Formats: sequence, C-alpha cells, structure tokens
Amino acid sequence: MVMGLYWALRSLDSGKPVHTVWCGAMVGFAYLTRPEALFYPFVILIAALATDVRGPRFLRRFALRALCLLAPIVVLATPYVAYLSLHTGSLRLEGKGMMNYTIAERRNLGMNMNEAAWGIGPDLEFVAVTPRSISARGFADNWS
Repeated sequence: MVMGLYWALRSLDSGKPVHTVWCGAMVGFAYLTRPEALFYPFVILIAALATDVRGPRFLRRFALRALCLLAPIVVLATPYVAYLSLHTGSLRLEGKGMMNYTIAERRNLGMNMNEAAWGIGPDLEFVAVTPRSISARGFADNWS
C-alpha cells in the first residue's frame, strides 16, 4: 500500500498517466493482500479531482486519471473476484468477512471461541452455517 501511496503522490504531482497506472497496479496488489485497499482509489480520485479542477479541461484529465487508476485494479482483481464468486455462489470482493461476521454472531450468542470459530458444538455436532448475505443492521448488531 505504501508503494500505491508513493505512486499516487507522484501522479498528483506530475499528472503523468504512467504514474497513475503504477498507482493502480500497486493498489490492485494491495487489494489481493487486504481487501480494504479498495477504498484507497476513491480517496486518490478525490485528491485527483481537487488537483485537476484547477486547470483547463479538468474533466478530460480527471477521466483519463480515473481510467488509468481503475483499469489495473480491475485487471488484477478480476481473477480473485471470479474465484470467490464461483465458489460462494454470489458476487464476493473478499472471502473472510462473512466468516468473521458468523463467528462474531456466535460469540454474541454465548458460544466459546473454539465452538464459534470451528463450528463444533458441545455435543460434537458440526454447526458451521454462514448466511449468504449480511444486512447493515445485522453487521452493526454483531460488531465486537
């Protein structure tokens, strides 16, 4: 992520599309490590919009910058997203958030950590069931 930030600053300073492409590639690699990295391109684009709005033809420059930033991210993320989506049956950008939600929900119901995380109840019954989707309210209720 630090390299993504470095190339973002270079891109904002120079305005060169190649720096923005490198920024997108580094953020794409960061996403493969931590899915939270998908939020950084939005911050970078807001900073780019603030930078580009001061000059002439800002809309064209901003669109080019957005394309150069997002294209490498999409190229790098697509195989991982396809893999997760294929194996879960629905569109997924990350794989462990659903399990963390389920573990938190079980812990809030009073299960001990091993029972909640590994899905084995006190009677040695397998209890691992993960919901397909999480509502915003459900997520907030089980946040620990």
